[in-house]
Amino acid sequence: MNTNTTATVMQQVLLLNSRIETLEHEVNNYWVLSTSYSVFFMQLGFLLLESGSVMSKNVKSIMMKNLLDTFGGAVVWYICGFYVYLYFNDLYAPSYEPIASTKENDNIIYSLFLQTFTFANCASTIASGGSASRMKSMGHLWLVLFLTAWIYPVFAHWLWSTNGWLHQLGAVDFAGGSSVHMIGGIAALFGAISVGPRHGRFIKTIHGTLKVREIKGHNAVLVMIGTCILWYGWFNFNGGSSGYINELQGELRASASVNTLIGGCIGGLTIHTVNVIKNRNHKTKSEIEISGNAGSDDTKKNRQFNQPYEFNDLPLGILGGLVAVTPCGPFVPVWAAILTSVIGVVCGAW
Repeated sequence: MNTNTTATVMQQVLLLNSRIETLEHEVNNYWVLSTSYSVFFMQLGFLLLESGSVMSKNVKSIMMKNLLDTFGGAVVWYICGFYVYLYFNDLYAPSYEPIASTKENDNIIYSLFLQTFTFANCASTIASGGSASRMKSMGHLWLVLFLTAWIYPVFAHWLWSTNGWLHQLGAVDFAGGSSVHMIGGIAALFGAISVGPRHGRFIKTIHGTLKVREIKGHNAVLVMIGTCILWYGWFNFNGGSSGYINELQGELRASASVNTLIGGCIGGLTIHTVNVIKNRNHKTKSEIEISGNAGSDDTKKNRQFNQPYEFNDLPLGILGGLVAVTPCGPFVPVWAAILTSVIGVVCGAW
């Protein structure tokens, strides 16, 4: 083989390597973007779930507030949230830009911007659910802006950045069990405390005591459709958290996806079992109360009545199981994911 032939072959090999690297880069970029699209689609699930969980008179209000989550959150994430997420407390941070980028990796930064925003958007939507139908739109918007611009990005930086103090302590959270669900849940708790209970939630009896009045959602179909959409998005929420495509990340994605499926199923089965037990206990109590008229036809009819099955608890059980397995998704075997889901849902049910 002469020198010219060898040089030609080397050029072809280098060109082929360059094309392979470009293809790998594009596939990775597409993977991050596609999972981000699915996670963003979860906002429709949140909207339907919350709309069906409130009274019919509050549906338009809760739908508007869910849209405000995205409107306001996207703007502040572009202005400052993403920069805080990347460079909070970093002495070597570059000069401020709304989207920190360089000419060499614009598409990577933009993909990361979209992915991280979808997670921040989920946290703010969870926070808004705690004060559903009780908070004015402007107060709700300020809560979303503050959570997305400062609280979430700071905590996420502590947890996932290599120089974050939680990360350096060895904290492990695969897909946002603490940064998304815990932060969103704490914000929802404080929001619920600040606005107080719904009007008519507590009724004063003739004895002067307060009785809790259960306020049920008006549409179970919307609740169930929203739950199914969230469950679908959860596969990308957990699987997409593995980042770019390689052999190790592929293994993590597969394990996280299986545990996501099992977590939701076990959560639904657990809450179903809890409801069946509650109904059985209620029925036994009713039989004892009417046992004085044993033998009459009316008594036999009364014994057939039972506490109605709480169907709205079933979607909450599914979501509870999904939340429980999110932080540990790919790091535990299936049996541990089952146990985690059961414990999480049982604690939430009681």
